[in-house]
Amino acid sequence: MNEDSFNALERRLADLRPAALSPDVTEHIARRLGELPLTWGDRLLAGSMAAGALAAALIFAIILLSAAAGDVPARSDGAHSLAQERIMQEYDLLLARQ
Repeated sequence: MNEDSFNALERRLADLRPAALSPDVTEHIARRLGELPLTWGDRLLAGSMAAGALAAALIFAIILLSAAAGDVPARSDGAHSLAQERIMQEYDLLLARQ
């Protein structure tokens, strides 16, 4: 296919337009969509999706705010924190007393 025939094909395709829908068709579609009942299952699904999206947004905001404030905890290399070591020492003393 040479360049001229390709350009002619592009012009013909660009001139193609879909036929306009009659007002009767659009009114019928709108009426049918308005008649669809919204069941409790649909409402529960929509509510669950909205609650999940809200929870995800809240978690994302908390992570962003804590990262911006510099409150991100340091990466643990498997070592115990000072509080955990203190608890283990007290536990060892409790076992030694018995």
